[in-house]
Amino acid sequence: MATATIATFCSVVLVTLDRAADASAWHDVGAPFRITALASGSTGTRSGIPIALPADFDPAALPGAEAVAEGSLASTPFFPRGARLDLLAIEAAAYADLAAGTPAEPSFPADLLASPADLAAGAAPGGSAGASTGARLGTNAAPLPAIVSSALAEGIESLTPGRTFQMIVGGGPITLRVVEVRDDFPTLTPGGRFAIVDIGQLRDAVSDDAARATVAFVRAPDDAADAIRSAAADVSSDLAVTGRAEVAGETRGTPLMEAVVAGLALAVLVAALYAALAVSCALALSASARAVEIAHLRTLGLSRAQSAWLVVAEHGPTVAVAFVVGVALGVGLYVVVGPALGTDAIVGSAVVVPLAVEPLHLLGILAAVVAIVAVGMAIAAAIQRRAVPALAVRRRMA
Repeated sequence: MATATIATFCSVVLVTLDRAADASAWHDVGAPFRITALASGSTGTRSGIPIALPADFDPAALPGAEAVAEGSLASTPFFPRGARLDLLAIEAAAYADLAAGTPAEPSFPADLLASPADLAAGAAPGGSAGASTGARLGTNAAPLPAIVSSALAEGIESLTPGRTFQMIVGGGPITLRVVEVRDDFPTLTPGGRFAIVDIGQLRDAVSDDAARATVAFVRAPDDAADAIRSAAADVSSDLAVTGRAEVAGETRGTPLMEAVVAGLALAVLVAALYAALAVSCALALSASARAVEIAHLRTLGLSRAQSAWLVVAEHGPTVAVAFVVGVALGVGLYVVVGPALGTDAIVGSAVVVPLAVEPLHLLGILAAVVAIVAVGMAIAAAIQRRAVPALAVRRRMA
């Protein structure tokens, strides 16, 4: 039971760390691949500053590209406070299709998926009550729908659903309406101050130049990374390609992550060796004490095979109960101490991963427990077979 408890606890931690590495990579990259245009020394500006994607760059033509969504991220002033927030303008419908079924799936509200014409006419689900046919998006009559962060909804701004606020985009003010509040969104800092709009709707409210895409999200096979980098480099040296699988691999390969995994594996191995020694000794002592009794039963017709099955019948139910209880205790132990383990520090991200138990790990734990007990039973059966029935009867008669 102790072995099953320790092994299950370690299994849950390992699965959580592995899935956290994947979830963190999906959150940071936002797609299997992200291509960002960053200013380099050749442009005369500081490296790392987002710039518009090259006009001749077509992310849909990249090798292996299955789906593409473009977006733009900028730090933008907003009112009434005059502070700044991160404004992510993204092709909502295209990104929803690209990220469907992945940890980065956005589940956009209907307003962000509506066409600019329907939204301006008030025909979109949840459209502004003040919108009228022909009204330009981004005005008080047809505010632009936006998702905002919890920091903006819970702070002094109180940007709760239904509230409107203004931002400066393209040198002029636009009006936005809060349709949803979220704690987090792919590529954005968890707990930060951000707003998310549809880039098509934003372009209807401002000039195209003011809402030019600076990033492209691409769904493509992981093994297309080299080809995608080569194709992007052929267009411009300012295009930086980030792969989700590579980011997850880097997280798993950090010294801290490797040390934790090695420590957990060592803990399971030590527990298994301890259990093997304890169970084998216990069954051996039990068999030695009952050897005479088995010898008496053999005089009544009990065969050697039946004596071995007798050991299985006696200890088999105990093994099953110990395994079930051990698994329950291991999962329960993680539920109690899991939040204090600091997995976010190990992974380097605050992305929350739900509790998960890997069935294959449980089968491995069960196989290990059965193997340990099987060795003990074999030793017990061998000891019981050493008793000579005739000598046992003579001692009993004496």
